[in-house]
Amino acid sequence: YKIVLFVPDLPEFMSEEHGFFDKVIKRIRSNIFQFFSKRSDGVVGLTDNIETYLGITPSKFIRFEGVGVVESFHEDLENLLPELPEKFFLYTGALESRYGIDVLVDWFKDDNFLPGWSLVLCGTGGLDAVISKLAKSKPKRVVFLGQVKRNIALELQKHADILVNPRSPIDAYTAYSFPSKTLEYMASGTPIVMHKLDGIPSEYFDYMYLPKSVTHAALKETLLEVASLSNQSR
Repeated sequence: YKIVLFVPDLPEFMSEEHGFFDKVIKRIRSNIFQFFSKRSDGVVGLTDNIETYLGITPSKFIRFEGVGVVESFHEDLENLLPELPEKFFLYTGALESRYGIDVLVDWFKDDNFLPGWSLVLCGTGGLDAVISKLAKSKPKRVVFLGQVKRNIALELQKHADILVNPRSPIDAYTAYSFPSKTLEYMASGTPIVMHKLDGIPSEYFDYMYLPKSVTHAALKETLLEVASLSNQSR
């Protein structure tokens, strides 16, 4: 028998640390993972950087970033979708500050930012309460759908005007992570705005709208620029 290790994420980058106990557990998990990765016959990783990080012989490593993409469900989901704004950005995924969601939501607090546009959010996480409260106070600007079934999320991606992922490449974990929503977003055919993340192969970036720098200001500027284009141009 041969053992092949599949690595969707590195344990030390998978979650935020909350106190000493979390740090100890994460270190133990990381050491166990390193032990087995060195002794496996092969490793499949989501990014090329995982090969370098783990010190794996190139002949024993292959990058396979795409997992579980569904092109079509071949079913009518129109009646299952909630009432949607006329023009909206969509984000589907974990609602955490480390992914830049708080910054994105803050922009839509300002009624002068892209008037006539809304932000629709699907998912759950540490920002649930903040987003839910804002959605109630500004229902025309922020729509919070919470956790939805995957087929509904994929259908929403097709109905959105622009898909956005505000994740910043500043954090080290982005070099070892390939956001699964990237492939889902691209399969929808809807325009995408996101930063150039180190874990995503360069060939993907020809099909996205990319901010000119890794700053929040650059991302905001790109959202404004793409929203100003006609549907046909986008």
